Amino acid sequence: MVHTPILKLQKPCWLFLLLAVLLLPNCVPQVMQEEERILISVSEFGAIPNDGHNDLPALRKALDSSRGKQGITLHFPPGRYDIRDETAVELMNSVMSGQMGNNPERAIFRPYFEYVRGLDFSDTRNITVEAFGAELSIDGWMEPISLENCQDITIKGLSID
Repeated sequence: MVHTPILKLQKPCWLFLLLAVLLLPNCVPQVMQEEERILISVSEFGAIPNDGHNDLPALRKALDSSRGKQGITLHFPPGRYDIRDETAVELMNSVMSGQMGNNPERAIFRPYFEYVRGLDFSDTRNITVEAFGAELSIDGWMEPISLENCQDITIKGLSID
């Protein structure tokens, strides 16, 4: 009985496979370089978790430093970040004291109400937030995170209280 090969490759095909195997390792580092990200830690801008101080100005500086850049990873070390804005506190106090009437919803829950944006990601592109174990503790009525006209924003592990 004569056995015939199921797949018969000719020399040009073997040569192609050999070249592919030899050249493939040279292509991998280029792909990896395209995926490298720039790491920015919020602590570099003065946002220190669990210190009881208002971290909002430092967090805004960290976010502003990433504007216009591509491939940024904004890192929050674990812990509690205190977020306070006086305008947001005034709004909360006005509503809670009845200064805005019995039903403040008509006044404040409408499009384009002048409210405070905590971390404003507006007009940003390709940013990843890594915040595993991080918590934003909000003081006042504000939008803690604002995402308007953004692309490719990923937020991982962040808690908001």
